[in-house]
Amino acid sequence: MSDDVLAHRYLQTIALDLIATPEEHYLEEFVRAAGKAFEADMVLISRITSTDEPVDAYAIYDASGQADAYSYPLRGTPCELVFQDEKPFVCPSELQAFFPEDADLQDFDLNAYVGLPLNDRNGACFGLIAALWRGTPPNPDAVLDVFRRVEARLVSGVERIDRTRSEKQALTNQLDLLSNRMNVALDSSGIGVWDYALESGELIWDYRMCILYGEPPGTQPDGSDHWVRALHPEDRPAAEAAFQRSFETGEEFHAQFRIIRRDGCVRWIRATAQLVELASSERRMIGCNIDITDDVLRRQELEEKQAAAEAANIAKSQFLANMSHEIRTPLNGVLGMAQLMGRTELSERQQRYISTILSSGRTLLELIDGVLDISRIETGNVQIQESAFSLEDVVETAIGSVAGTAREKGLTLTYDIAPNLADGRRGDVKRLNQVLVNLLGNGVKFTDLGRVRLTVFETDTARLRFEVKDTGIGIDPEQAETLFDRFSQADISDTREFGGAGLGLAICKELITLMGGEISFDSQIGEGSTFWFEVDLPIDASTAHADSLDIPAKTSAETPTRPATTVLIVEDVEHNRDILVDALSAEGYQVRTAENGLVALDVWSAEPIDAILLDLQMPVMSGEEVITAIRKSESAAAAIPIIAITADATRETQSRIQALGADEYFSKPLDLSAMLASLDSQLRMAAE
Repeated sequence: MSDDVLAHRYLQTIALDLIATPEEHYLEEFVRAAGKAFEADMVLISRITSTDEPVDAYAIYDASGQADAYSYPLRGTPCELVFQDEKPFVCPSELQAFFPEDADLQDFDLNAYVGLPLNDRNGACFGLIAALWRGTPPNPDAVLDVFRRVEARLVSGVERIDRTRSEKQALTNQLDLLSNRMNVALDSSGIGVWDYALESGELIWDYRMCILYGEPPGTQPDGSDHWVRALHPEDRPAAEAAFQRSFETGEEFHAQFRIIRRDGCVRWIRATAQLVELASSERRMIGCNIDITDDVLRRQELEEKQAAAEAANIAKSQFLANMSHEIRTPLNGVLGMAQLMGRTELSERQQRYISTILSSGRTLLELIDGVLDISRIETGNVQIQESAFSLEDVVETAIGSVAGTAREKGLTLTYDIAPNLADGRRGDVKRLNQVLVNLLGNGVKFTDLGRVRLTVFETDTARLRFEVKDTGIGIDPEQAETLFDRFSQADISDTREFGGAGLGLAICKELITLMGGEISFDSQIGEGSTFWFEVDLPIDASTAHADSLDIPAKTSAETPTRPATTVLIVEDVEHNRDILVDALSAEGYQVRTAENGLVALDVWSAEPIDAILLDLQMPVMSGEEVITAIRKSESAAAAIPIIAITADATRETQSRIQALGADEYFSKPLDLSAMLASLDSQLRMAAE
């Protein structure tokens, strides 16, 4: 039979054996089918890169079953001859004699060889296919012919394997890079990674977990009990419950807990994990731990500092409140006596002395109020309390507060409210009045000739804009940045010439900011200034000309004619009691006195009393306790008017006292005229 016919028969046999063989398995199936067809003891396809490197067999058939994966040195082998000469080599017998250095030929007892080089698309040899026999091959030339006919297909298969291996290597390199990056990130962040098998209970730690838990490197825990034992006893129940809930519900595990390491050191740990179900249906919890001890300690330190700061603020506020009380009490005596003396017949010089005492006392009072306001603002104790009010009433009240001073200086004081503005508004009327009085007061203070004018109108953004324009001394623009700072005035000489501590504008800015508005000014030196602020004051149509401020109405200077009226004065400080007794007696009231709350209740119970002037801070029984006791004992129809008097000028105290049932509230030092007017008003209402 000719070589050509035999080669054709070999190809048919091999082709039948390779039917339905996937492309990725073609080479390994080809060498198997060829080995059987050629009755060869070994067939291999090798990939060769150089004579110095071991040859990698991409596919091998070994009839003895000894060689599965095969790699061999190229030097001294028949394959080296094929690779170097780049042409076929056939040795039908005595192969070992020709290649005595090839140990594999002796080990496998191979004595015949047929090899064909495999060339790439550029014609360079990059591999070979070879068949080997222990005995004499039936027809080596037909085998070589088969190799030549399938060479292109074999080259394609080798190139496919090259591509696959190259792609796998690229993926491996990428995974290695990602792994290295991950390790660098984990190392720098100190994050430890763990893996827990829910069914088997196996717990795996990376080396960073060992570092976190103070374990020797390479330690592998004996299941989850190892972790549980490390938990701080106080944190163990919550941490275990969170872990159990996570693997039962599938939700992410999040926990923060303390651990006690081998060396006794306590560390704070934040743990997160996720439940993962593998293709094998095995469930694993994969998570990480990070040491957050430093963060926890810093947070605790900040909380302690904050608590200390808050305590200091409270102490400061309490100190200022106490100081206010201690200053207001003797100041009440000074101003009260001065007011009483002013009601007597005095010479012009004596009247000047009294006016100086009253003016200086009121200046001191303004300073005390300013310091208290700043303190309350700093500690967050100033709350904006909205209520309905009349815009016109607020403006007229503010104008009235400074009208006397303006008149004394010969200034024109006017106001203008845009005619299209709704009168009824909602806002913090007391704070609004405080700002207006301060700005108007400054305008009057720093203006010696001309006028001060308050204008109110609506802006394009529907806010109300208040402008106080004066023709005073003006302000240097360079001093604008500090003008609203605390204890600041445009010039230090202003303090000496005009007085004041520089708190007013700072308080105005803080209050306007609390109301959600803005405040600023425009000024020309020698021509005057315009201070303005804008705030949101929504319309409230139900409050036109409402009694928006608790400011007593002006009364006639004549002493009213009244039936016999008995007023109980409750005050523990004797000279304050004397001031009230003299003031009320001069107005025709009958007076009873009590030095503390307990005595006051006895007098109220035993005698017909028409009204009570009640100090709040007293020994034995406080004024608040007296109000509570009286309001509980009397009927609503016969409620006696109670006017509270205190050196505590805070709004919180005022609100609390009025909530208890006080009809009116005055802070020391007393404005006797205002207090007497209020007393008269309360008595008239009670008589109706």
